[in-house]
Amino acid sequence: HGNRDRPSMVRPKKKSHRMPARKKYNIEKKVREHRRKEKKASKKRTRPGRTKDPGIPNLYPFKEELLKEVEERKRRKMEEASTKRKRPQAKRESKSLESVQSEATRRGETYERRLGTRKESVKKGVESSDSLSGALFSDGSKKAYYREFKKVVDAADVVLEVLDARDPMGCRCPQVEEAVVACGSRKRLVLSHT
Repeated sequence: HGNRDRPSMVRPKKKSHRMPARKKYNIEKKVREHRRKEKKASKKRTRPGRTKDPGIPNLYPFKEELLKEVEERKRRKMEEASTKRKRPQAKRESKSLESVQSEATRRGETYERRLGTRKESVKKGVESSDSLSGALFSDGSKKAYYREFKKVVDAADVVLEVLDARDPMGCRCPQVEEAVVACGSRKRLVLSHT
């Protein structure tokens, strides 16, 4: 009975942190907005490179000369920018139609010469080499490859040569075809459209 007279040592109940989802989301939204505003304000306060020029004080003794100098710098800068813009235009305008045409014909002639020498060297190579063992395979690895090629062609009944349908004559190799015919295998040409 004496226990009832003394105050008890029971802890008071803590308030629950539970809250409705709607209230929780509203709080989160307000926090986001507040942080965004703070970030924006801090950017406005310190913008690097955008410090406003305070100008020249009126009491400065050589204010007029300094202002003239600043104007001169601005004018030079503008002139340089305009000349930079005009340079590519001047290059385009300086080329007349005749000069462009002569340049194109000159380039065409050099291309034709280069192409002609290539065709001649290919024709000479075809005429001079009667088989694959000619000028194409001068080095040891090429000879080994040729031996393997001969073995495969001898063992094959049919040889399929896959050609590009866009340029079939450019893909054909006359030396390979000669070797296939010499071995007695049948040769079939297949056009591939890839």
